[in-house]
Amino acid sequence: MDDVSRMRILWVKIGGLWPHNTGGRLRSFNMIEQLSCRQRVTVLTTHGPGESEEALRSRLPNCEQVISIPHTPAKWNSVRFIGALARAYLSGQPVDMVRSLVPGVHDAAHKLLDSGAFDVCIADFLCAVPNVPMEGPTPVVLFEHNAEYVIWERLAAVEQRWWHRALLQREAREMRRYEAEACGRAGITVAVSPVDKTVLSRIAPGADIREIPTGVDIEYFARAAVPEIPDHLVFTGSMDWRPNEDAIMHFIDAILPAIRRKVPQVSLTVVGRNPSK
Repeated sequence: MDDVSRMRILWVKIGGLWPHNTGGRLRSFNMIEQLSCRQRVTVLTTHGPGESEEALRSRLPNCEQVISIPHTPAKWNSVRFIGALARAYLSGQPVDMVRSLVPGVHDAAHKLLDSGAFDVCIADFLCAVPNVPMEGPTPVVLFEHNAEYVIWERLAAVEQRWWHRALLQREAREMRRYEAEACGRAGITVAVSPVDKTVLSRIAPGADIREIPTGVDIEYFARAAVPEIPDHLVFTGSMDWRPNEDAIMHFIDAILPAIRRKVPQVSLTVVGRNPSK
């Protein structure tokens, strides 16, 4: 395929791509890696302390350009987070979207797209939206890894502390509004499951929302040549992500006892980084 027929893509991702220590990074990295073999891809992302822009660049050799901006998200109870909270309440935006605005990424995205050098911009995750010109001359594809507002609604529903629950309910309301507007402003929104497509279509009925399931590298994930351990279950996922933590606690409380009534000797191993107490 010659350069003229290859699509020119700007892929914007807040939260980094390397190392592979979260599900979102894994999914996005592998899509970019495969896409860059066929199209002309420029990556604009962020990296945190201890993460290397050069390491990412070396692992995406087929990308035309890899630009990574140093960025550390504001943590809960930090001065920066309190500032983001104040700005969010004054502007009527979700706190998470205010925290996701990275001036270096915002300025670079606008400069690159203003040049007219790209056919399409991929806003990877909803948190990329504050950094890209949604109404600019370059069409934007919003890649929704989750229906984000639903996660906030569920977090609010299980929160026991009333003041935290009030904050989470406010975040869920604002996120629902913001997400609906983002889907409507994007040229196309990509959902990763039929359920997410239905949920997003409900809040943004006029939006063009397509479903593209997440793929798996069946060569890499081929069956291992080791004997199976009978009656042994394994869950793997980032345990510092609240939906994963909530899911495994629900499994242990509500599902595992039912399994053990049928298979008393069953065991469960949970594998994931940074679990809470």
